[in-house]
Amino acid sequence: MKTFVDKRKDVTKEELMEYVSFCQMLPGASSTQTLTLIGYKRGGISLAVITLIVWILPACILMGMFSFVVSKIGPANLQTSAFQFIQSMAIGFLAYAAVKTFKISITNQITQIIMLVSTVATFLFFKIPLIFPILIVVGGFVTNFSSKRIPESERGKPRQIRWRNIWLFVLIFIVSASLSVSARKEEWPNRKAYNLFENFYRFGSIVFGGGDVLIPMMLDQYVARPQAPRFADNKQNIIKIDKNELLTGAGMVRAIPGPVFSIASFTGGIALKKEGKKMQILGCIIGSVAIFLPSLLLILFFSPFGNT
Repeated sequence: MKTFVDKRKDVTKEELMEYVSFCQMLPGASSTQTLTLIGYKRGGISLAVITLIVWILPACILMGMFSFVVSKIGPANLQTSAFQFIQSMAIGFLAYAAVKTFKISITNQITQIIMLVSTVATFLFFKIPLIFPILIVVGGFVTNFSSKRIPESERGKPRQIRWRNIWLFVLIFIVSASLSVSARKEEWPNRKAYNLFENFYRFGSIVFGGGDVLIPMMLDQYVARPQAPRFADNKQNIIKIDKNELLTGAGMVRAIPGPVFSIASFTGGIALKKEGKKMQILGCIIGSVAIFLPSLLLILFFSPFGNT
């Protein structure tokens, strides 16, 4: 608000709030999508892509480098090193973000009800991925009956969605999934790189709620899932990450500037650390590209703001 509305006047206050609200409805990195959308409005696709790169690059580089530091320390020594406090710091950052968000978002009775219902529903059904889009749809349906939540004077004109442009997003999703399955079943060389791209592209495509939801999903994928009995005889084909390493990265990403989704750079590096330094660097790159690519495609090709 201070930079783009008050100082630079790239967008109006109403436009910025509309962008933020719209990006909250899409899966992916909301803050990244908002900035990309501002770049798109000001200079088209080329400026949108440049804006995205400038925004994510510092954090991705820092988190990628941090994966090498954690790899050198080793998971067994993290609890006795200076990084032992990082995990508890993450809880403090999350609590602070929750308080700040509460003051902005919970302003009347209907938003209080939505918050309470969403809290209970996500607590009970967190492992069901559909719970997030379902709550968003139900919340939108409920607010249509509340003039206090969305006054008639503030409602914008309906915008046409260009459905044909979503095919690129879907195509990459299908191709990456197919390659990942083939690489695992046929035991391709460097098959974990294919699996890693599919994992992060899928995360970036279905995560509602930003980095606070992404981190638990990665814990489930790379920590809990490999320990399941059905993978007992297939350890070599499964990407497994130590819990302490992943939680340390989750704390560190909160302590640096930039999007929380940049933790994918760290996780990608940690996931391929046993494959050698070159593969670890490749893992950092795969994590950075695959996690932010869905956010970019959804904004550029699915956004109803394409005509602004």
